[in-house]
Amino acid sequence: MPYRYQFNFQKVLNIKDELHELYLNQVIQAFAISLIGVFIPIYLIKLGYGFDFALLFVGAMFLGIGMFSPFGAAISCRIGMKRSIMLRLPLWLVYYGILMYLQYERLPEALLFLVGIYGGMVDSIYWHSVNSEFVRNSNKLHRGEQTSHMIAFPSLANIIGPTIGAFLLSEIGFPPLFLIVMVLMGVSVLPLFTTGDKMRRYKFTPKMTTFRLGDRLHAGFFAQGLIYFAEGIIWPLWIFITFGNLIDVGIAMSAVAIGIFLVTIMVGGLSDHRSKHSIMRFGGLGYLFVWIARFFASTYMETILLSLLGGIFFSVIAVSIFARFSDYARKGNIVRGVVSREMWLTVGRVGSAIIIVSVLMKFQAGFVLGALASLIILLI
Repeated sequence: MPYRYQFNFQKVLNIKDELHELYLNQVIQAFAISLIGVFIPIYLIKLGYGFDFALLFVGAMFLGIGMFSPFGAAISCRIGMKRSIMLRLPLWLVYYGILMYLQYERLPEALLFLVGIYGGMVDSIYWHSVNSEFVRNSNKLHRGEQTSHMIAFPSLANIIGPTIGAFLLSEIGFPPLFLIVMVLMGVSVLPLFTTGDKMRRYKFTPKMTTFRLGDRLHAGFFAQGLIYFAEGIIWPLWIFITFGNLIDVGIAMSAVAIGIFLVTIMVGGLSDHRSKHSIMRFGGLGYLFVWIARFFASTYMETILLSLLGGIFFSVIAVSIFARFSDYARKGNIVRGVVSREMWLTVGRVGSAIIIVSVLMKFQAGFVLGALASLIILLI
């Protein structure tokens, strides 16, 4: 019987309660972060820190995630997912509070670099617990579909978040928006109280950390790290420098989110019935053409179209590779697999920052890295 895609919210209600909580938590959190996240490098540039340092700050945050991954995972294993998310909340509010404080007093670049690492360390506590819990609770027969839910529902919030954030920045500026984001981050933990804390124990210590990932997933996650930096940092910065307007950036990032949402649920369902590897390679091929086309983009409408297409093929890659990873991780130590994944993503993200800062033609280098990552996805 051929697979027919049909989106049905009732399916979400029939999943395990733990995943339902994760989806709701991620939707609220995604909306909060999408209001401000894409604008943080622009914020630093506006404060006079410079383009290169803005990239290094983001790289520092990703470095913090990778450096602290084994320890963040060990903490999550010891105290459980819900307590990890609750622990992360006040630490994350401190991070945003420091960024808001920059509006009133400039910090030395070396100290701000450490703040970026701190932000990454805090983030690692959250993602290890979330990803481990998802892999454990997902159903093998519907893993692609459930992965797509985890990506698609936050993208619903991301559709409106960047545009609303851009308009708010134009009207009230960065400090009030930081406060709004901090309040929403607090609200995001409320869904976690809808069920009890089952406190699952995972066996993991930092000594168990390894870079080894089978099924060529290490190359895939390295490439995905390059993609995250190119799509999430370089592309919006290029839009801002080219068109000089925060609202233009917000609308373009909303277009990326629309592209992600349009195909994510469908790709997730297809990956449960078709080869995940073939779907991933198709995404790599399409994304490669998108990055080549971006070299020649000159009008804002072209930018919006390429943002939409970028979101579509980003989603094809993200859903299929994470579904493949979940199948792989369930066969061994789940947390060790999650840590290994995060470290390979870090190599791609931090490597992108270092390479782009080191060259003169920074946007061109970012576009080349995006195309290279797509080619890696196509060939593995």
